Amino acid sequence: MERGVGYTLLSYGPARHLVDTGRFKSWSIIDPVLTRQLILATSSQRPTTTATRALAKMVRRQVQDLVQRGLWLSPAGRKRAPPVRGDAASPAARRKAVIP
Repeated sequence: MERGVGYTLLSYGPARHLVDTGRFKSWSIIDPVLTRQLILATSSQRPTTTATRALAKMVRRQVQDLVQRGLWLSPAGRKRAPPVRGDAASPAARRKAVIP
């Protein structure tokens, strides 16, 4: 891919250093809208422990910090890359997109 051969879809956070160093180019896919969810699950059969609550709080803070620093782009924070619409770019251009 660094030689300009091939395409991939990656979350922006893990690929940021590749984009920042110029090794990859990135585009945001805005049509269709792509979303993701981070889900923290606990057992409904056991009481939530202090450690579990502390870990959940730590994960929420970490995600908020990553969003604030621009390393984990929230839907409202999409930026950095020109948009690629389903009808506005070639299939090849859409395949070589790094998504937030």
